[in-house]
Amino acid sequence: MCLNLQACLKTCYQYNVIKMCNCADNHFPSSGPAFEPLTGGKPVNACDTSNNITCNLDFCTALERIH
Repeated sequence: MCLNLQACLKTCYQYNVIKMCNCADNHFPSSGPAFEPLTGGKPVNACDTSNNITCNLDFCTALERIH
């Protein structure tokens, strides 16, 4: 259960970045129980925006539609 809306949104965002881009936004945590189904508890590399900008922009566009 998520007690803080901002924390929930950040976790949801990061989970989906990892899922869609196979990397993590280095502005937010990427380890912990919420991410273990994707990571198996292993560290996730930070996204290289020069290589993954399309992936991140596509996800951000999709995220904005949810709001």
